[in-house]
Amino acid sequence: MVEGQAPGKLLLTGEYAVLRGAPAVALAMGGPARARVSQAVAGEFRDAQGDQTWPYSLGQGDGVHWHAGDPGQAGRLPAAVLAECLRRWPTPLQSQPLALELDTSAFRRLDADGAPLKFGLGSSAALVVALTGAVVSALNIDATPAQLRDCCLDAHRAFQGGQGSGVDVLTALQGGLLLMADSVSRPVPIGWPADLHLVTVWTGHSASTPALIKQFDVFAQQHAQAFADCLAQLVTAAHEAAGAWRSGVSGKILAAVQNYADALRALDVQGDIGIWTREHETLADLAASNGAIYKSSGAGGGDLGYALSDSAEAAAALTEAMTTAGFHVLPATPQAVAGLVVTTEA
Repeated sequence: MVEGQAPGKLLLTGEYAVLRGAPAVALAMGGPARARVSQAVAGEFRDAQGDQTWPYSLGQGDGVHWHAGDPGQAGRLPAAVLAECLRRWPTPLQSQPLALELDTSAFRRLDADGAPLKFGLGSSAALVVALTGAVVSALNIDATPAQLRDCCLDAHRAFQGGQGSGVDVLTALQGGLLLMADSVSRPVPIGWPADLHLVTVWTGHSASTPALIKQFDVFAQQHAQAFADCLAQLVTAAHEAAGAWRSGVSGKILAAVQNYADALRALDVQGDIGIWTREHETLADLAASNGAIYKSSGAGGGDLGYALSDSAEAAAALTEAMTTAGFHVLPATPQAVAGLVVTTEA
């Protein structure tokens, strides 16, 4: 059996602007997503959160065929990965059936009623990376790093209906703190300043990234000039933030992240997108009261936010204040988290 593991991501700066070619900075954290792949007599898929197994077969022209029932939403991601791998490496995929088991439980928590809630750390991208790496290894496919990267990007894009920048996929692949400037497909590792302290917090409810991106696109289509003005400010702020993160100087990073948060909020107000929620407002006030700056992370609308401070004492006080206010502070460290790891068991 082969197991692939890949982390999630915290998007620090660049959200929305990266969709228009601006730089982004992301930190690998959370998870990992796990994909276990073994050679089998017949293809089968199992979600580790359930107790049902779905048999499948592969067709060269149309990918996965489910037998004895369709796993529905749970089966869309493995189907996208298998279809993309089949397109690139048809012979090994068709000659050896695989048993798949997928697990993203580390990206969730249960609410009071036992229902799963997602943190918004990019679990689907992490799982695409983990599964692709495991499939390639289980079948002894001689894939280059670039081929593996492109396969993951294309599979996740297919799963997402063509949306997304690829930042979460690349962070899951490479791990660490990454600057994606000249080309999102070529992330550059950078260091985390020793005197910069991170507090990552979940707002308490999940958000729909596709729905928020749709509102972003509606703003662009219906209010072209206002959108262009807001986006120009956001892109400028993204470049400034990339330069600050590259410098490694905490004071520059704090100022640049605050500037990006302001530009993102301006875009949200003008476009009525739904990025900056009441919870984010409350968290920003708590951060300001404790000597830190705060910014939503990723698409917004809920999910994650983070605070930064150059004071360890301020970060600790903020963690306590957020927890007391009923928010869930995620255990997070800016130390390098590994990207894709593939292991083999006899």
